This record gives sequence, structure tokens and C-alpha cells, in this order.
Amino acid sequence: RPFAAQHCLAAADAGRLPPRCPSCPATWPSTAIRYALETEANKARYNAAVRGLNELRAQRARHDAATVEEMRRLGVRACPRCGAWVEKVRG
Repeated sequence: RPFAAQHCLAAADAGRLPPRCPSCPATWPSTAIRYALETEANKARYNAAVRGLNELRAQRARHDAATVEEMRRLGVRACPRCGAWVEKVRG
């Protein structure tokens, strides 16, 4: 269980949710995640990461078309992963 809990928490911290099997692309079912996160502290940390990721996704969806167009004109784009505005400096 400790490995499974570490894997779930690392995936959550990195914003890769739901966690996937380390050896194949299958996602872990919620029952496996709940089983792996046996302590309340682990469950709270995982749920906080899920809430944070959901907030970022909602924020990204709120970028209206006019703002996006103006930012593109200025050479700034929304990060495809988190939605934060970034300016490409190389490549």
C-alpha cells in the first residue's frame, strides 16, 4: 500500500489525474485510489490536489475569446496544461 499511496499522491501533486498504472496507460479506478490512500492525511492531500486542479481547469475555461485574442496579439498564450499565461522565449 505505501507504494500505491506514494504513486497516487505524486500523480496528484503533478496534476496527472486520475492516476495511471505505472506500467500501462490504464487509469486507476476510484476504489483502488481510496484503498491506496488509507490514511485521512493522504486522502486530504489528494483531495486538495484534485480541488486545485479543478480550479485551474475552471479558470482556463473562463478565458473569454476577446482576452485570448488580445493575449495572442501580444505574443502570450495559455499553457495547455494549467491555463496560466506564458510567453514563449525560445524555439
